[in-house]
Amino acid sequence: MTLPSHWRGWLIAVVLAYIALFTFTRTDNYTDSFNYAKHVVDQENHAAPEGITNPFYNFGHPLWRPLGLLVWSPLRQPLHDRFGGDDILAAGAVLIAINLSAGLLGAIAMFLWIARVTSNARIAALTTCAYVVTNALLHYTTSGMAYTTGISLQIVALCLLQYALCRDRFSWLAGSLAGLFLGLSVGVWFPNILGTPGVFVYALWAGQAVPVRRRIPGLAGLVLVATLVCAVTYAAMIALAKLHSLADISAWIAQSRYGLVPDRGFLRMMGGIPRGFFWLGDTNLALKRLLFAHQSLSLLKLIQTGFGKIVLVYAVLAGTVLSLWRSETGRRLLITLLAYALPLFYFAAFLFDPSPPERYLAAFPVLFLAFGFLLSSNSGMWLRSLLAVLFASMLIANVSAYSRFKSDREFDGARANLRILNQSLRPGDSVYLLSDLDQTMLLLRGNPFSPDTRNRYCFATAIPWHTFQEERWRAVFAKAVLDTWARGGRVWLSKVVLAPSPKPSWGWVEGDMPSIHWKDLPEFFSQLDFTASFGDAEGFSEVPPTEKNKVFLSAQASR
Repeated sequence: MTLPSHWRGWLIAVVLAYIALFTFTRTDNYTDSFNYAKHVVDQENHAAPEGITNPFYNFGHPLWRPLGLLVWSPLRQPLHDRFGGDDILAAGAVLIAINLSAGLLGAIAMFLWIARVTSNARIAALTTCAYVVTNALLHYTTSGMAYTTGISLQIVALCLLQYALCRDRFSWLAGSLAGLFLGLSVGVWFPNILGTPGVFVYALWAGQAVPVRRRIPGLAGLVLVATLVCAVTYAAMIALAKLHSLADISAWIAQSRYGLVPDRGFLRMMGGIPRGFFWLGDTNLALKRLLFAHQSLSLLKLIQTGFGKIVLVYAVLAGTVLSLWRSETGRRLLITLLAYALPLFYFAAFLFDPSPPERYLAAFPVLFLAFGFLLSSNSGMWLRSLLAVLFASMLIANVSAYSRFKSDREFDGARANLRILNQSLRPGDSVYLLSDLDQTMLLLRGNPFSPDTRNRYCFATAIPWHTFQEERWRAVFAKAVLDTWARGGRVWLSKVVLAPSPKPSWGWVEGDMPSIHWKDLPEFFSQLDFTASFGDAEGFSEVPPTEKNKVFLSAQASR
């Protein structure tokens, strides 16, 4: 299949739409990207720890930090001046720029790929723009996290496969080039390897006129080069991290889990999949209260919390499966989609945390190819109408949620408390919050370039949510506080954890963590001595290293 007529005009429209979209939107969570940036700067300054504990050599993202270092290092001086002497902000900005560039490359490749498959440039442009306005892409592209770059490299691999097969030129060289991008996508984020079965299945049937025997050289190049890139990447990481035994390698891999354990994995996966399409806000929180705390919700309340978005996503997915099954090409696409989705579902639900949207991102390219195929074929007005509603809803909901011009008055209280706290905070101090949903944490994560958030690395959660240490949260907190005191730091604690009952705005759902109940928090934390209390009920109190506190926390840490 060749590119349809007028494809250049539609491609320009896609590029302009991409630029406009990311000019007017920004993510609300930069946490991981500025952790990566700190690792990059520490590595350059020879301040990173040696061996397995060095986060620069990460199993999950082996190429992302080195790529950031490679681009940031020669630009260090001009960026140092541009960001007021803060190298971490400069390195974070570089990671964001890499992601934005890779996202544009992915959008271009997605358009060319769908245009060749459907022979319809207008549908290809529409579907590509819909892919770009998904919650997953809007959130991660401007965050500086690795996921957009990783999936964009995989889309380039699929586009190259389609190009070679359409021209019946799936040679060893063509397969090797696609394999290079596929291997790099895994190097940027390891779980992209779960999508490789889908890539291989697609290479077996795309360009239907090409017999299997003429695909063998290309398939061989694809598999060999992708495997070689992955092997070289991980061999280099193992050598640079100075891992000398299988035990070291096993511990290195385990670190990439960040202690997370799947809890009610399938149920959380069902809530996580729609988050790839939509910014859901408090929708999942409302559903947790319905399912775990058994709080009843009226139909109006369900609609207000965005439950309709979840229904829409699953209606579209069900309609897509049924419609694909009705044609030979559709069934091949469906098999490819399942080859992508099933490993991702198993990984998310049973091996890792199924809630974040990036868990399912590897399946998005083929899913949106399927959308484009159905829109360009006789798939029925009902499904095309559903897809139109989905695309329009994503545009409205996600762009408004990530608008650069959205008011942030909801953080006024947290900002006031943070400004007071900043007067006392120093590097090496620790501040403990209830959870990642704390307003102060959300402010820190969403505004890395603000002077108010300059001490963001001092903050952590008092409870290790949904990790294997969840049941030992008292001991984990106690040890962290004692370690801070041992290095001469001070400790502050959010007064939220002393409240007799949680406010709905705090994001607590009784039953979400079966081993922890709200009453456990004030019961434990009220046994500490506090000084220097300030702010409202969501302000902070200092936990001083008094003899009473040391004895109490030492006893807890030893349990």
